[in-house]
Amino acid sequence: MNIRKGTGATVLLNISGNDIREGTGATVLFNISGNNIRKGTGATVVLNVSGNSIRKGTGATTLLNISGNDIREGTGATVLFNLSGNNIRKGTGATTLYNTTGRCNTQQ
Repeated sequence: MNIRKGTGATVLLNISGNDIREGTGATVLFNISGNNIRKGTGATVVLNVSGNSIRKGTGATTLLNISGNDIREGTGATVLFNLSGNNIRKGTGATTLYNTTGRCNTQQ
């Protein structure tokens, strides 16, 4: 539905998804049959495929949410995957952060 404040994106796709907000400066930003991507500023690749929310993914190099739920505050992660899992929160600065068929990965 809505793409807001997507200024400066090189490729910004919203296919059968809902909101993409504040995706300024993203190089590639996909939202395919997913819900919200918010504050994905400066992300190189942000994918939300049949998942729910990706929030505050600022500066992530690769951020994937495939058939999963929420990824929040994944700032600075190099690779951040959520495959058929639930929540990944506060993954700040993680080099590789996987949640595969799991529940919560929480960095204290």
